Amino acid sequence: MIRKIKFSPFVVHVLSTTGASMVTLAANIFVLRFLAEGLGTEKFGAYSLASRLMAFLLPFSTLALGIALSRFVSLSMDERTKRGYLLSGFLLGIAPNLLILIGGTLFAGPLVLLVFHDTHYQTLFFMTLFWTTAFFFYTVLDGYYFGSGKIRKANLWQIFLGSIGPLVIAWSFSKQGSVDWIIFLLGILYFTASIPLGFHLSRALAAKPAWTEIQPRIKELWNYALTRFPARFLLATLFSLGPFLASYFGSIRDAGFLVVGQMILRLAELGSTAFGRVVLPKAGELFSGGRQEYLKERIEDIVTFVFHTGIFVTLQLILWSDQIILVWLGPQYVEVIPVMQILILAVAPYLLFIMLSSIVDTIDERSVNVRHLLVCFIVALFSSVVLGKIFSKIGLAFGTTLALITLGFLTVFYLWKVYRISFQTLEIKKILLWNFASLFAGLILKNVLTVHLEGFRLIGSGIIGEAAFLFLYLLVLWKLRPRWIGELEKRLFIIKFPSLEEAQ
Repeated sequence: MIRKIKFSPFVVHVLSTTGASMVTLAANIFVLRFLAEGLGTEKFGAYSLASRLMAFLLPFSTLALGIALSRFVSLSMDERTKRGYLLSGFLLGIAPNLLILIGGTLFAGPLVLLVFHDTHYQTLFFMTLFWTTAFFFYTVLDGYYFGSGKIRKANLWQIFLGSIGPLVIAWSFSKQGSVDWIIFLLGILYFTASIPLGFHLSRALAAKPAWTEIQPRIKELWNYALTRFPARFLLATLFSLGPFLASYFGSIRDAGFLVVGQMILRLAELGSTAFGRVVLPKAGELFSGGRQEYLKERIEDIVTFVFHTGIFVTLQLILWSDQIILVWLGPQYVEVIPVMQILILAVAPYLLFIMLSSIVDTIDERSVNVRHLLVCFIVALFSSVVLGKIFSKIGLAFGTTLALITLGFLTVFYLWKVYRISFQTLEIKKILLWNFASLFAGLILKNVLTVHLEGFRLIGSGIIGEAAFLFLYLLVLWKLRPRWIGELEKRLFIIKFPSLEEAQ
C-alpha cells in the first residue's frame, strides 16, 4: 500500500520556476494584445523596437550577474558571505549601467536614427535606457534569491514584475497611445526591485566588509560572468537583428510584426529555461563523477523528447496560426501570420539548444556555445540582409529561422561527436506517420469548426480538439515506450512505502 506520493525536489524546482515563467508568458500574450489594439500598428512597431533594444542592451547591463550570483551565493556557507557576494555583484554592475546611460545620452542622435530609423523617437530611446537600467536591479535581486534557495520569493517577484505589473500598465495606458509613457512606467515597475534589494544591501553593509573581502569576490563574479557574456550577447543580437533591419527593408510596422511572430520562440524559451537552469548542476555532478554513459543516455532522451513533442507542436501550430493571430490581435495584424508560420519551424531546434546548452557548458571548458552562436549570427546576418532586401519581413523571418535551425543542428552534432549518441530511439517512421495522421485530423477539425464558429468560441473549441489529439498522441508514445517516458515516470514521483511494522 502506498503511504505517500510526492514530487521529487528536482521536479518541484523545475515546475515552480517553469510555472512562474508560463504565467509571465500568458500575461505577455494579453499585454501584446492590449498594446497592439490600443497603440495601432505604427506605434506598436515603435514599442517592439524599444523592447528589442532593451533586450540587446541587457547583456551589457546585467553582465550575466543573475547566473553568477546564483552560483556563488549557493556555494556560500554563511549569510555574511552570501550578502558579500550580493554587494560585490551590485558594485560590479554599476559601471556598465552608468556607461549605458552616459554613452546613450552623448550619442543619442545617431543611435536613435540607427535603431528607429527616425529622429522623432529620441524620448522613447531615453525611456528605453531607463527601463534597461531598472531591469538590472531585478536581475541582481533574482540571482541572490535563487542562490539563497528563496525560489518562492524569486518566482513571486517574476510574476509581479513580468505579469501583473505589465498587464495593469498595458490595460490602463495603451489606449492613450503614448509609447514613451508606457516604457517609462515599465521602468518604474522594475525599479521597485530596488526596495528589497536595498534592504539586503544595507544588511551586507551593516556587516562592515573590508575592501579586501569585496575585491576578490568582484573578480570571481567578473571572471565567471565574462565567459557567459558573449553567448548572451550573440543570442540577444540574433533575435534583435530582424526587427532592427525591418525599418530599413520595410517599415517600423514590420518590426512589430516580427516581434509578435517571435512570441512563439519566447514560449519555447520560457518553457525550457527552468529545465536548463536546474539541470546544470546535475549534469556537473554526473560529469565530475565519471558517469559518462548515464549522461549520454540522458542526452539521447532529451533529443528524443524534443523530436517526439516538437514535431507535433510544430505541425499543429502552423495549422492554427492564422486563427490564433486573427483572434488574438485582430485582422489589422494579418501580415503576422506568414511570419509566425515561418518562425514556428525554428521552435524544436531552438528548444534543443536551450535544453542542451547547459550540458555543453558542463562537459567542455571551451566556449563551444559561443562558437555555435557566432556561426548562427553570421547565418542570420547574411540571410536576413539578402532575403530581407527581396522579401522584406518574410525574408527577415526566414533569416532568424535558418539561424536557429543551424544552432540546433550544431548543438546536437557536437554532442554526437563527443558521445556518439544514438538516434535509433527516435522511431522516425512511426512518429512521422502518427503526426501526419494527427495533422490530417486537425485539418478536418479546423474546417468543420470554422464553418460554424468564430472568434474565441472557435479557438476554445480548437483547443479542446487539439487537447484530445495530444492525449491520443501521448498514448501512442506511451505504447511505443521510448526511454524518456520511463525516465520521466521515475522522476515525477518519489513513492514511499510503509515499513513492515507500519503495514502490520
